[in-house]
Amino acid sequence: MIAIENGYQVAVLAPTEILAAQHGIYFRQILSKLGLRDGPCSREASAAAKRLNSSDLVAEGLVHVVVGTHALLEKDVEFKKLGLAIVDEQHRFGVMQRLGLVQKGVIRTCW
Repeated sequence: MIAIENGYQVAVLAPTEILAAQHGIYFRQILSKLGLRDGPCSREASAAAKRLNSSDLVAEGLVHVVVGTHALLEKDVEFKKLGLAIVDEQHRFGVMQRLGLVQKGVIRTCW
């Protein structure tokens, strides 16, 4: 919440579609009550949902929390002002994958 209140976006990187969906449900329940927007980003999401979330809303900063799988690491996923990246089960992601996410925003790393 501190990152969002200061104008930053949050990325939550999960290793599986199931885990990303579970995180998405959790964040949606909290964020919707606060008038904030979340968005999915996964390889399994429909093409329309991917296009809408990754290229428009996220890049424009209209999505506050993006929950996704390895799809978050793809080049076409751009953030307006990524300030916090949460990596669930980071042992399932390589150092270069985590670095790739870090390089998408203004992030201080601490792992």
